[in-house]
Parts: sequence; structure tokens; C-alpha cells
Amino acid sequence: MKSFLKHIFYYLFSDFFHKMSALLIAAFLWYYVNILSIEKIYISLPVAMKNLPENFTASAKDKLSVRLEIRTREDISTKLKTMEAYLDLSNPRIGDYFYPIKLTNVPENIHASILPYSLKISVDNLTNKRVPVQLSLQKKDDARKIINYSLTPAEVTLQGAENILNKISNIYTESLNSSALMEPNLNTNISLIVQSNISLKENSKIQLQAQIYVENYTNELLIPLQMQGLTQELIVEDHWSIPIIVQSPFTNISYIESNIKASIDMSTITKSGFYAFPVVIDTLPYITVLSNLFPIVRVSIKEKTAENQLENLFPNDEKNPYELENILEN
Repeated sequence: MKSFLKHIFYYLFSDFFHKMSALLIAAFLWYYVNILSIEKIYISLPVAMKNLPENFTASAKDKLSVRLEIRTREDISTKLKTMEAYLDLSNPRIGDYFYPIKLTNVPENIHASILPYSLKISVDNLTNKRVPVQLSLQKKDDARKIINYSLTPAEVTLQGAENILNKISNIYTESLNSSALMEPNLNTNISLIVQSNISLKENSKIQLQAQIYVENYTNELLIPLQMQGLTQELIVEDHWSIPIIVQSPFTNISYIESNIKASIDMSTITKSGFYAFPVVIDTLPYITVLSNLFPIVRVSIKEKTAENQLENLFPNDEKNPYELENILEN
């Protein structure tokens, strides 16, 4: 017995340093192969909702994406493109519930950790509802009123979650723009405003026929005269404003003035002198110029000098044709 134990101790402790060195090297190699050589990759995948029965609808309470921690000993970056994350909704429950995230097409020899491992999904019955169409009007404008109108079709069918459709009693059209309300008889197509969580079974375009009352207002305005086309060697001695009378459905004077331009074309003038020019009035189609008291103006043109160029940068008060009758050329 003593001889046996003696042999055991001899083999255990003889050349102890070399044996411990070999053991440590073996432990390090095992650690390197099994731990350090594992590559970690973090990716995000979109999560699809699959296998939902046709009579149900589902929407996500959270963002439909998942973060994966991939562990592997080989370079599989090209293989990760085939991976898919999804929720199996083949057995849905009405209401808000968490459904586990599943992976498919996972490459071999990898371990994938999912975060989060489930997502909250709202499931409801998919239903249809017939609702009337309502015309959406902009803020009240006394100058333009819709007397009566008709919409075709007058009702449309919506499809969506039952609890959402129960809260909807009608659907509105897009607002009519101001230009559409200028014509006494309107016949046009107009789009419907559809919520993102419901769909429309029919065409989203509605035919609108309407009779519109348009009241016009008369205003006297003084419009600055624009000098156009004059060469750089010549300069206009005076600046003018043209009195006009206009009729329009607009009550905002600043808006009317900003959409009226009075101008004369001086592109044919090559030397100084007094010249008569016809005044051209440009405006919107719905602004009518009833009267231009000075359809022709006589303008003094001089050759440009340093002195009159400075005066032109800081002109005196504009000439008012009401006060200068001699500018009208009969």
C-alpha cells in the first residue's frame, strides 16, 4: 500500500513546474477558443406581423423593431441579411397584448439574444362602416359664401378597427382654396381626409358641385408706377403713382395692392427727352380695374450723371397725377 501511494505522489509532484505550466497553457487555449474567439455583433431588425386572420386588424403600440446580440466564431455578416424577425398572430386576442418575437433563417453556429423579446400589439375586429361626406370650409368670408352644394358620392365606406370606426360619424373633404370660391358655379373634384389608421374602400376623390355667392367691393388705390426697360445710361427724373379704381371680392387693401402692378415699357428709348408711355396694369383674374384715370403718362428722361444718380437713389415725394394734369397726353 505504501509503495502504491509513493508512486502516486511521485508522478503528481515530480517535475511539478513543467506540469503546472502545461496545465495553465491548456486552460488559456481553452479560454481563447471558447470565449475570446467569439465575435459579438449588434444589429437591428424590423419586425413583421404575420399570419393575422383576414377578419382582424393589428397595430403596434411600440416601434416594430428588435435589437439582436449575435455571438459566433465565424464571420457571418453576409449571412445575416437572410434573418427575419416576426410576430406570429395566427391566434390573436382582442385588445392590447404582448406577443413574443420569433426569428427565422438564423445561420448555423450562432447565438442570438433578442431585446426586447416581445412587443405590445393592439388587435381588433376588422369592420366596414358607411359614413356621410362633409365639405370642409375655410374660415368664414362674408364676400364668398357657398349657397348650396352637392357631393357625389354623398357617403363612403371606411374600413378599419372596430373601436376606431365607432368613434367616426363622418369624413371631411380637404378645404377649398380661395381661388375655387371665385366662380359662381363650381364643378370640381376634391380629396377626402383619411386617417392613417383607416382605409377607404372607394376612390378618395369626391365630385363637388356648388353655387357660390361672390360679393365684390370697390376700392380707390394709388399704385406705384414701375419704370421698365430703361438703359443704364439714362435715368428717370421723377417717380409716379397711378390712381385706379378696382373691384374685387377681397376686403384686405394691402393684399389687393400687392397683386396689382402698374408699369411702362421704356426699352425703345435711347436718348434723353420727354416721352409719353401707355400705362399697363397687371393684376389677378378676380381683380377688375374699373378705371385708370391716367392711361398715358409723360416722363422726363435724362442722361445719367453722378448728381442725378444720387438724387434718384433718394427721390423726393412721388408725383401724383391728380396734381399734375399736364402728364396726361390726349
